[in-house]
Amino acid sequence: MATYHGDLTQFSNVRFQKTRQKSLVVAYLLWFFFGMLGLHRFYMDRLATGFVQLGIVLSQIIIVFISPDLSIFMIGALAIWVLVDGVLIPFME
Repeated sequence: MATYHGDLTQFSNVRFQKTRQKSLVVAYLLWFFFGMLGLHRFYMDRLATGFVQLGIVLSQIIIVFISPDLSIFMIGALAIWVLVDGVLIPFME
């Protein structure tokens, strides 16, 4: 055990490891099965963007009847976002 005597250089080689609180397996399962709904983001405590993804999907119920072209564009953009999330999940914590 190192004690501190006012000289921070003695701790310059100390590395702290962050312990992972969330399971990557659970996050990837949520991403695979419910990725468009953003459930993996809720699990990884990314609530704001999880609500955005969920809101986009729920808004499609109305938008598909108003403008099918806009609906296809939004679903396509969301699909790209979800694919990128597949790469970013390990870095979300």
